[in-house]
Amino acid sequence: MLRLLKIDIPSAPSPMTVITAMRETSKVTSNYTTNQITSLKQNFISERKRNVFKIVNAIIVACYRESSPFLPLVTCAMVNYSLQNGVCEESATAFVVYGYFKVFLEEKFEEAKRYGDVSSRIDDGNSPFTSSKYFLLWSMMSGMPLLTFLILILYLAVTLYGFLQFWFIPHREVASILLETYEAGMRVGDAAGPHAG
Repeated sequence: MLRLLKIDIPSAPSPMTVITAMRETSKVTSNYTTNQITSLKQNFISERKRNVFKIVNAIIVACYRESSPFLPLVTCAMVNYSLQNGVCEESATAFVVYGYFKVFLEEKFEEAKRYGDVSSRIDDGNSPFTSSKYFLLWSMMSGMPLLTFLILILYLAVTLYGFLQFWFIPHREVASILLETYEAGMRVGDAAGPHAG
């Protein structure tokens, strides 16, 4: 299915294919500063591209939940796709997971922090729990239902703080943000997302 969307990953994951994908993505991302990546953010993208981002995001979530060896490959493909086609809110999770793999596969903490920062800036660096922010961002999104958008923001918060930012900010702050995320998820009825991590 990903190949039909012009996102190519190896058909059989192995340590070598993961290392190769990480290297190739590192080559691509090294051509961009944090500001350049976040300047690629588009509030309005074509419906087709947004649907591709949504599909790949769903695959990333499924790979994580199933402990799939495809997770780093799909993540690298999503980062590359984002850099080629424009960055949007759906790109943020891929940058977080890519940062996660920078820590756990390569022990490159500084680069991992960079991708956490990229993800935060894609999300405008604000707390995802302010009602006015929800409405403002949702109103700028073309055609995305409010509940879908809220769940996306909640999932991003869990991923960003639960996977990556705990390395770089005080644990009490992370715990507070994750509790706030869980509570916000329960308020909007997302029983799976906020505590899926």
